[in-house]
Amino acid sequence: MVTCDAKKETKRIITEESRNKRCKENAPNNEEESPPRQKKARSLFESTSSVAAEISNDACINENPITRWLINDYKETIASRMPLSLAANDSISKTKIGQDIDKLRLLLDVHGFRTTKISSPREAISLYTDSCRIGHIVGENDDSLRDGKEFLLVAFGVHPQQEDFERHYETSAKNTYCILLFCKKICQVYCDLNKLFSDSTVNNKCATDALDEDAKRLFQQIERTRQCIKEFELCGGCGISSRFAEEQVNALIELCIKVKRNRSYRKGEWRKEYQRICISNSTASNACMFLLQSGHGMRIKDIYLKSNRQEPRYERITIYLYDPTIDSGIRPDFFLLLPGLHTIVTRGPRELVSDMVDFFWKNVIENGYYPTIKLQKALESELRCFLLSGITPVNTATSNLPLPLKANFVPKAPLSIYLHGKAGSGTLPCLTYVASLV
Repeated sequence: MVTCDAKKETKRIITEESRNKRCKENAPNNEEESPPRQKKARSLFESTSSVAAEISNDACINENPITRWLINDYKETIASRMPLSLAANDSISKTKIGQDIDKLRLLLDVHGFRTTKISSPREAISLYTDSCRIGHIVGENDDSLRDGKEFLLVAFGVHPQQEDFERHYETSAKNTYCILLFCKKICQVYCDLNKLFSDSTVNNKCATDALDEDAKRLFQQIERTRQCIKEFELCGGCGISSRFAEEQVNALIELCIKVKRNRSYRKGEWRKEYQRICISNSTASNACMFLLQSGHGMRIKDIYLKSNRQEPRYERITIYLYDPTIDSGIRPDFFLLLPGLHTIVTRGPRELVSDMVDFFWKNVIENGYYPTIKLQKALESELRCFLLSGITPVNTATSNLPLPLKANFVPKAPLSIYLHGKAGSGTLPCLTYVASLV
């Protein structure tokens, strides 16, 4: 005779097996793109603040700092959370930075960075790269400040483990993070309905009657999405696939357009909002920078890398805040950094161009055209010139001009490629792909 305990144990094993199977199916198939070993991140962050470590009770979330900062809560207040020393209410200034250069400099100085203020031709803050390293910080709350500095290092793309963090974010955290932000945005738009839905969960009949069926289905779908994401995170932190994320977004959008309020939103508007979220958080650096800007009400005009090969200690990252008294036009959106930020800051623009060339030929092959080595070498010089002109002020990497770090690729050199061949050789797909780049 089977006991109740045996039945419960059998049910538990079956549940765990089904979760593991779902996690494997959802994880990336390419082993080279799998998340980095989390032991590296864990050993680096052993001495971080115990307060920050208790943000989430899920062990798999605490093991990687990117996940710990960006995905730290599955309750109604799902939001990223900066280290305590960077939060507007807990930082040294106790107030938001806004467009105040002096407050930004104070925040950087307190976290152990070496900075200087520029007055001409316009105010800016220069952050010297020789201070962008993990080390001891003198302060009353040393652990919290060290945690805040590591967050800022990731934001500026100069963390010693930046490439590992970026890889982990891309493969295991990005889809999850963007879906959670999208759910949060929906709840903000329908905040009054969301409150009624929360009240209805505690058997409030008035709230239940006031909430229509379309709104109920929408918030129920949000709860199911969050629960699915939480199961995936608890199942080894494998994250969710792009296909699963797309299915969830489509389901949420279909329910959103059915909710009738003072203003009805079209499907295209919701789709554009999700795309905006994905672009604003395209990399780990941009996710942290977006969080820093939104948390402090900042608007950054430009960020430049000013190198100095003769005196490396003078190499610096210069930050210009938006100034309505100087800058004409509307207030800019949140600042986006280059996807290859870490490469261009640590190794230079030529190394980034090399990565771009490799990526170009890889995508050409994937689009059905198989160029010979001879053809690749014949085109490499012009291709490099074209790509380099899009990320440097002039068509050379030896210039001492400041290097813009804004995600704005505007090539100044022409690129003309004519591919010909017999039918079936794949010239048409390749030309289509090249045209999309140009």
